[in-house]
Amino acid sequence: MKKIITVIQLILLIFPIKCISQNIDSTEMRINLLNFLISKGDYDSSMINSGTYLIIKDLKTLEDYQKQEFGIFSFGTLTSHSYRHLLLKDQNKIFLVNMRLPIEDVLKKLLQFFRENQYYLKEDILDYIEKVINLHQFNEKTQAWQLETH
Repeated sequence: MKKIITVIQLILLIFPIKCISQNIDSTEMRINLLNFLISKGDYDSSMINSGTYLIIKDLKTLEDYQKQEFGIFSFGTLTSHSYRHLLLKDQNKIFLVNMRLPIEDVLKKLLQFFRENQYYLKEDILDYIEKVINLHQFNEKTQAWQLETH
């Protein structure tokens, strides 16, 4: 655990804070995302108050998430062993998709989101499907760590 913290501290010294940290104003959303990551084994609950950097990027443009935006985003923490998951946001609610699920299940959830939000063009839908498949393949190559449960 100390090694992980040391690596994160080194990264923080190397890269500008703007590059790795986003101003996620909504404390409730931040806590919900961290709790989701904890429940999937991608984050240690003992570190929840340690200033963790959540990375939320638009899946297509890779631009930082802005709290007022709607769309499809990937999120995770600033660790090499953490999976990136999906945050689907429409005008009324936020859906979190576990990217550890089989790709078929992930795509079903994504298609359900598109059915409920029919303002996406078919070209955009196809592009998002491709990006989700690529993200899933990237996650599979990640040397993910699993928290020990006692």
